[in-house]
Amino acid sequence: MTSLFAKADDGRIDDIFDPSKVPGSSVYMASNGTDLGMQAIFAGSFFLVFILLFSALRLRWPFIFSPRTRLTITSPPYLSRKFFGWFLATMRTPETYILNTLGLDTVVFLRFYKMCMRLLLDVAFFSIVIIWPINIYWSKVNLDAGREASDGDLALPPAYSVTDYLFNLTLNTSDPKQQWYLVPHIVFVYIFSALAYYHISKFSSRWASLRWHFLMQSRHALVSRTVMLTGVPRHLAKSPRELEWFWSSGLQLGKIERVRVCPFNTRLTSSAKERATCLVRLEHAYMRLLGNPCKHPDYDPQRLRALAVDPSEEARTEERRLLEAWAKPSRQPRTKQIGDEEESAARHAREKTPGCDETAELVSNAAEAHGPVKRPRAWVWTGSGLHLPWKRVDAIDYWREKFLAADRDVAQLRASILRGEDDYGRSTTAFVTFEDAATAHMATQLSCYPNPGFMKARLAPEPRGVYWPNVWIPSHRRWAGRAAKWTFLTVIWAFWSVPVILASSLLTPASLGKL
Repeated sequence: MTSLFAKADDGRIDDIFDPSKVPGSSVYMASNGTDLGMQAIFAGSFFLVFILLFSALRLRWPFIFSPRTRLTITSPPYLSRKFFGWFLATMRTPETYILNTLGLDTVVFLRFYKMCMRLLLDVAFFSIVIIWPINIYWSKVNLDAGREASDGDLALPPAYSVTDYLFNLTLNTSDPKQQWYLVPHIVFVYIFSALAYYHISKFSSRWASLRWHFLMQSRHALVSRTVMLTGVPRHLAKSPRELEWFWSSGLQLGKIERVRVCPFNTRLTSSAKERATCLVRLEHAYMRLLGNPCKHPDYDPQRLRALAVDPSEEARTEERRLLEAWAKPSRQPRTKQIGDEEESAARHAREKTPGCDETAELVSNAAEAHGPVKRPRAWVWTGSGLHLPWKRVDAIDYWREKFLAADRDVAQLRASILRGEDDYGRSTTAFVTFEDAATAHMATQLSCYPNPGFMKARLAPEPRGVYWPNVWIPSHRRWAGRAAKWTFLTVIWAFWSVPVILASSLLTPASLGKL
């Protein structure tokens, strides 16, 4: 951003590549300190706009901006429904809760921000208390000298204003007799560097202590005792028993609980994705019929879930009856309605004599009084002919059948992989689980194979932190991808930085003043 207080002086500037006129350079920043005011205005404006926007949207869509509130065990503390009620609740959240629910990385990330805030507050304190008064004093001296010169010669008015002397360090040192004015700034460079070293070293020591306590607390967890191996040789990946012997009796690091080589089976991933898609469509069909949430007083999600995964005809009949009773009012027919007295009597009888037969009878009576409900429908591709390639079917029944078929397919694939009967081979990634976490940490610090490019060990991430499609990529494809990435970045840097520097130099106040 070009300074609003910058002045073009064509008589003293002949080169458009002068560093003092290139925005972003150190000399330019020292000569244009008033840009900080504009930056503060823009930053403060964006801060207020986004804080107000977040506070308003949080109340409008709470489950989008606070998704973890749906969890039952690791749900966050209650957030007030007031406009700024989230701020204090977020600041008061204990660090131990964040560590146990979100993990170590989140706590370290928040601590890093706190460390930067403390460092900037210390720097701001010394700048306002010591450096700023020095700037004000020497600015006053230079302004008085400029006024005396202008009084002696009316043709020479003062060239700079108060803001220029307060923010521009080069003007205050223009007089050779006052160049010692930079001595406090040079001294405080070392003071600020010492403050940065102190805060960073303190943060590093606390991070090491926090990590040690976290690992000691979670040393019995499966993730803490598991090592992920990448670049496993083919002859060991094809024989998991040999790989297990290599890590147990071969290296003799410690007792191994199990060794798993990831199968090179893309069909399992595609089947799992298809099952997840069918489940989402099935839940959406239920939501269209029952509402979200279902407001019927007798709605039982556990019972509905058990009936949905049961493929028997009895379960289908019972599910249809319950869905007809639990359907939202917009799905109910308008011809017949159950009276308030009949509905209260049916609920009272159900509470007094609970049971499957009685409940089924009461629901049947309610269904007869209501009539058939408007179940959601879906268009599916049949491919049976050119005239009727699409068919309109019941959405709940269709997606349930698709989900149950995909679930059976995934179960069969998993069973075949565990028995070693899959015909898709093995990948070069494996997971080794030890009986104690200390052995796993020692294994990550060793070179476990004669060829350093193979058998690289590191602590295994959480299952949700693994992008499983990348597990099946061979080693030569990974190296080719990395080489292509760095080549592309180098080409962009070479053919982008030079034009940007030339364009920024041509757009300086000095070059624009010559036009």
